[in-house]
Amino acid sequence: MNYIIFDLEATCWENDRTRQNEIIEIGAVKVNANLEIISEFQAFIKPKLNPQLSDFCKSLTSISQQEIDMATYFPLVIYKFQEWIGKEP
Repeated sequence: MNYIIFDLEATCWENDRTRQNEIIEIGAVKVNANLEIISEFQAFIKPKLNPQLSDFCKSLTSISQQEIDMATYFPLVIYKFQEWIGKEP
């Protein structure tokens, strides 16, 4: 059996909770029962609501505006992520 361990990064603003967060990166590893990494996944996601990252977000996540500008939108990335996960639990 394989396991998926994933991490999400999202848009963020220092001291401003009025804006809606959007996922801007998915990072994941697939490990086997011995916890050995057998595959990795990483993709940036272009946010729709706030496509311009705040300076705070760039500093906190180390994600550049250029990486976000070149990214694709969530539906395509989540499709690729699900394909990468595969059918095995």
